[in-house]
Amino acid sequence: MATNLPQVKTEICTSCGMCMEACPCHSVDLEHGAPVFSCPEDCATACSEESGCGCVCEDACPEGAISCAFEVVLEPGPARPTCCDPGKPAPCQCKEST
Repeated sequence: MATNLPQVKTEICTSCGMCMEACPCHSVDLEHGAPVFSCPEDCATACSEESGCGCVCEDACPEGAISCAFEVVLEPGPARPTCCDPGKPAPCQCKEST
């Protein structure tokens, strides 16, 4: 299972350590003045929103230097009539001919 680790903007990180304190998985270390995230494969189940982690390091950073990946899930919308031009925005107001 692949784990998307948080990304750090080192140019604005102040090495305050708030991310280390906030991480319930203990997967943050400070190296060379910046946080390094190393959630190992066996910790992937612990580093999840269900376990309380949910990337709390992002919210804990006072400088906004940490960003977490997220997944966009699109839900299917209502079906459009076949007469609608796919290049035009929904909803289509045409009526299908019989």
